[in-house]
Amino acid sequence: MSDPVGALAPGTRGLLFDVDGTLLADDRAVPGAPGALARLAAAGLRVRLLTNTSRRGRADVGAALRAAGFDLADDLVLTPALLARRLLLEQG
Repeated sequence: MSDPVGALAPGTRGLLFDVDGTLLADDRAVPGAPGALARLAAAGLRVRLLTNTSRRGRADVGAALRAAGFDLADDLVLTPALLARRLLLEQG
């Protein structure tokens, strides 16, 4: 993927990416994925990473992504437990 930004619809402000099978395969980066995410972030796009795994928390997922070559913070990773917690807090 040479120019991930140029392929986006005009007005796109952010993107969601699935972690398992899209960015990582067996905890190894899918070829080109770290660079593509870096270019998207450098272009000012908001990027969030989603996973449906319940066997690892967001810090563990973030650590696996960084070990595979992604430069990102844990707070970009959204997990089922995190989203459920947010929902419960919002609902009171």
